[in-house]
Amino acid sequence: MSFGKSKGDKPQRSRSKNFDDQIIDASPGDNPQEMAMSANSSARPANIRETKAWKNVSGGIKGIWGSYVQTLVNAFSRMNRDEQIDLIIKGSQIVTIGVAVVGLGLFYYFLNVTIRVLITPALLVGAWFLGTKVVAPVMIERLNQYLNEE
Repeated sequence: MSFGKSKGDKPQRSRSKNFDDQIIDASPGDNPQEMAMSANSSARPANIRETKAWKNVSGGIKGIWGSYVQTLVNAFSRMNRDEQIDLIIKGSQIVTIGVAVVGLGLFYYFLNVTIRVLITPALLVGAWFLGTKVVAPVMIERLNQYLNEE
């Protein structure tokens, strides 16, 4: 399209006589009728998980996750028994302290300021103690079959 000036210095559009020359074909492939028919047909998957794209992506993600888990298994098996036990203890401490913090966060703002100051460190120390003395021995016993021999 070209713009020209008219008497009032306003831009004026001039249209070409062959308007069909300006149409762009943006159809989604060689045969757009097939796609239109398949979109309306009953062969459409009822669930997104049945599509080819979902299967390709989920297969790739499962492969990455499997590789990551295998790396963790290999790293754990290369550790000696003391390192494995230390890792289990640290993991137990992290989980119990995390659960305590989330639990405290549920009603923290309903507590008086004085109670907040007193209960927060007590809860953290209690969670650490619980993770070290209760949860870790249970986890070590459960994972004993996967630990290396001394």
